[in-house]
Amino acid sequence: MPRSFTIAGIGETLLVESPAGPEADGLAAVVALLAIRLGHRGVCISRIGQDEAGSVLHGLLTERGVDVTAMQQDPDLPTGRVIVRAAGPPIARHLEAPAAFDNLQADFDLEDLALRVDAVVYGLLSRRSSQTRFEEEKFLAHAAAAFKVFDLTNRGDDDVDRSRALGGLAVADAAIFDAASLTRVRPDLAGDPPEERVRRLLREAGMQFGVFIERDERQQRVTVVTPEATQRDTIPPVRRAHVAFVVGLLDGVLQGDRPEVGAGPAARVAAHAVEHPDEEVPQEWRGAG
Repeated sequence: MPRSFTIAGIGETLLVESPAGPEADGLAAVVALLAIRLGHRGVCISRIGQDEAGSVLHGLLTERGVDVTAMQQDPDLPTGRVIVRAAGPPIARHLEAPAAFDNLQADFDLEDLALRVDAVVYGLLSRRSSQTRFEEEKFLAHAAAAFKVFDLTNRGDDDVDRSRALGGLAVADAAIFDAASLTRVRPDLAGDPPEERVRRLLREAGMQFGVFIERDERQQRVTVVTPEATQRDTIPPVRRAHVAFVVGLLDGVLQGDRPEVGAGPAARVAAHAVEHPDEEVPQEWRGAG
């Protein structure tokens, strides 16, 4: 029987406003939601505004069972939002100005939570703010026993700030890359195959595994790389699928599986998350424990 762990997402939490209705998004929220679907305790560590969007977002997360005790409220800055129109590209309001998630504050409860989480996922987008970046780094330092996954593909655009990326990698046990982040982090290795560049970074940073993601309109190709092995698979071509893959892979690692062994089950988790967004993941797909 697979065991249950406490998995936290830290960073941005966003409200998607679309013709289909409001939806919780952002790495911190999506990680927590997916952890719950895998049978874990999902914790969202972020900051929302004291506005209508924040109230809606808080309700969406609590009704799905997310632990929101570490989700702060900001009296001045608005909740991050993404406005999706019926036609045309989404309007990413959360990138136009400082949002509440850019202003994460020191909190003794956060320090206590850091000692109790088994794993934490963080990304580049929320590290754009020096305030949130500082508090995230404090949390990660306190969470010394937790397995830490850094998603370098989680950003607002193709621009990758190298110093912020290297800072995030310095404390990570695993990392998620795409072509832009790999090139920015190690431009000197640009001529090498992606999996070899990832493997070089793993060995230099002492990380356990990396995932390289390539996207097109039909699918995402995911390559799980460890210092000794490589395993490839495919997942649906939407962003939430890649986060589901990461959380599914993390589930297997926490259960005691080798990362490359967990690639297949994680790909099934990703497909299930897209095709059946309101259902729990079948337990037989999870790590062996």
